[in-house]
Amino acid sequence: MADFEALQAAKQSEKVKPTNPAANPVKSSPGAISMVLDMLHKTPEQVAATNAYQYKYLTFNSVSQYLPKQRQFKSVYSYDYAAPTISSSVQLPLALDFNTSKVTLDPALIMPLVALANPEDTPTQMTAHTVDFGLPEAITSQVPTAVIYDAAINAMQASMAELAPEHFSAVDIREDEFAKQVGAARAVKVNFGSKQTGEIIGKMLKYMSQSLQQYVDANPAQYPDNAMLKKAIDKIQLYNKGYQSADVGALLQLVEAIFPISFNQVNYYYLDSSDELLAKQQRINFGGDLIGSNTTVLNQVRYDRRSFESSPLTPLLTQTFGANSQPALDGNAWLAEQHQQKQRLEQARYARYDYAYEDAYEDVYEDAYENGYESADDDNDMDNATNSAD
Repeated sequence: MADFEALQAAKQSEKVKPTNPAANPVKSSPGAISMVLDMLHKTPEQVAATNAYQYKYLTFNSVSQYLPKQRQFKSVYSYDYAAPTISSSVQLPLALDFNTSKVTLDPALIMPLVALANPEDTPTQMTAHTVDFGLPEAITSQVPTAVIYDAAINAMQASMAELAPEHFSAVDIREDEFAKQVGAARAVKVNFGSKQTGEIIGKMLKYMSQSLQQYVDANPAQYPDNAMLKKAIDKIQLYNKGYQSADVGALLQLVEAIFPISFNQVNYYYLDSSDELLAKQQRINFGGDLIGSNTTVLNQVRYDRRSFESSPLTPLLTQTFGANSQPALDGNAWLAEQHQQKQRLEQARYARYDYAYEDAYEDVYEDAYENGYESADDDNDMDNATNSAD
């Protein structure tokens, strides 16, 4: 790693040459950073107006169905704004299938944007159908998405299991309104700071590389020594030998100190009397004194079947991805058709250039031929005149 950084630094020193500061006012201006910060900074009046007219009535809602054995995830996301004078809601159904490496979505939400960008080729049939988009074979041939999915799930469980016990604590929920709504008997608080968040990320990378290494070792014919996946895994494991998972947490702390981003998360897990998970509540803070405002995002997730069945988004989920839903269109075929159409247009454009060149060449040739023929006639007339005089 040190040799790599030294090599890159040497390359940069060769490229960078002394220049006149006046010739580059952006880099030489000491107020460029302060100008950017001034654009991000909000006055107390702006913060109060945003809270009163935007955040107070804005919510993001979703309903999801997770099928672990089928490696499928189906969900409907909703952007809702409900004020006393106006209300709006936009839904986006989305499904992930890791067995088939496909993403299924309802493109009705983005069709107006597609129509603005490309009005001639807007697929009107997509407004009433879902569309499948699959990963290219060049990617899935390297490693199946099902293998990546299993590695990620196992890595998440293993990394969470290695968290120190002091990060978990019981809380009093007698005054917790959300606990009363879900009927929880007790709750556990898990505090994730930037150090713990980075540590989990580092542990997940370690466990994922180990799982992928086992898959590569089980398929030696598919992954020779020069295979891209094998090289990437070897590099990750090499870094794991020299760095610890806590180092990722230190990196996040550095990012947190420079940018107006906070990686601190406060998580509350609500359980029933038999320790079954009922709900989760998460609080995340963004911003800070650097930009003059602090935004708190409250995320509430319910895992019980009653909440799933009573959600207003569940009928849309069933209608879009249920057993009686219409078959999805092939998005890859549509993209390939669009690509072929562009190629045909390019070929036609270059063909018109050739036609214009040939027409110009023929015009020049005809002009030269006509001028030469007229000159020959003039010479004959002169000869005839001379003979007559004789």
